[in-house]
Amino acid sequence: MASLHTLLILCGCATALCLPTSSLTGNAIFDVDNGKDLDIFEINEAAGLDLVEGDILIKEGEGRNTILGEKYRWPTTVPYVLDSSLEINAKGVVLRALEQYRLKTCIDFKPWDGEPNYIFIFKDDG
Repeated sequence: MASLHTLLILCGCATALCLPTSSLTGNAIFDVDNGKDLDIFEINEAAGLDLVEGDILIKEGEGRNTILGEKYRWPTTVPYVLDSSLEINAKGVVLRALEQYRLKTCIDFKPWDGEPNYIFIFKDDG
């Protein structure tokens, strides 16, 4: 269930990344590197953060794998259902995000066909 929530959050983030930044920030510009035009990895390193791959915090004693066992892994093709509560534009945004994941990862998506585990995407508050 946690991997489902993670996937939905990632889909939302991917969708937000497609929006112009002005719609997210209200045209606010924050200069965190005093005009040096550093990327996030350089900024984190300069801040003295000991991060894996430049942006991942792993606490001592923790591993990188959150999978508790092979039986909890999803197949590489994940079935999904788009609920009728979603407006047509929202469905298009979700499908575009799923396509971006397909193109950039090893995860593929397909419409649900009776599989016992699937992603159900619906409109709700929050």
